Amino acid sequence: MRAKDVLWILQVLDTAEVHYRVAGGWGVDALAGRQTRRHHDLDLVILDFERDEARARSALASLGFRLINRSQEAGIWMPLQSVLDDDAGHRIEFLGIDEEQLIAGLRRPSTGRGHTRVDLGSTDFASGAIGGRTVACLSTEVQLLFHSGYELRSSDRRDTAMLLRLLGPN
Repeated sequence: MRAKDVLWILQVLDTAEVHYRVAGGWGVDALAGRQTRRHHDLDLVILDFERDEARARSALASLGFRLINRSQEAGIWMPLQSVLDDDAGHRIEFLGIDEEQLIAGLRRPSTGRGHTRVDLGSTDFASGAIGGRTVACLSTEVQLLFHSGYELRSSDRRDTAMLLRLLGPN
């Protein structure tokens, strides 16, 4: 997936008033302010997954995207997942964060709200840039946390190294 494809998708979601944060490889590149590697998909955290995921899918259906998989057990940090594909080489993963797991991972007090809505502090979100456009993304710290708890692929190891460079010396 190219930067212009990502910007096209984000524009459609912005028009549909879907609240999201860029995550995964494109999220890392957004934080870096430049594309550092090739990307096969676009990961987007939907902040209120139960409310906005269907609206996001609907908005992208007009562009030829269709749901190919939906899971409620996709991973420790983001168990809710919908995967869309347009049969033209563009794949999108909509992700819902398990807020309690995230809060525990970041060592913060529990809110007792569960995994459907993300209402975290402003330090958990950041601005980055893709193709010269400012985009909302997950913070470096949250991205690092999300790159844990599973066996890292080579692209995940490169992303983790980039995130550590972005954090700088401790």
